Amino acid sequence: MSTAEAIVLGVLQLTVLTAVAPLLNGFIKKVKARFQMRHGPSLLQDYWNLWKWLARAELLADGTTFISAI
Repeated sequence: MSTAEAIVLGVLQLTVLTAVAPLLNGFIKKVKARFQMRHGPSLLQDYWNLWKWLARAELLADGTTFISAI
């Protein structure tokens, strides 16, 4: 395996694991809720939370200095 193939494979693994992590977390929450005789959140709830968090606009106060803005 060449160095380029190893780098591509590593980036692919990192991307897949990052994309699947919220689904695994949702599955764990769902199982824990079932053990407590509850329905629990949707399996995709963490994806919705991430989307909402990433879609937020940045809010800065009027007196904010450039250091705080960074």
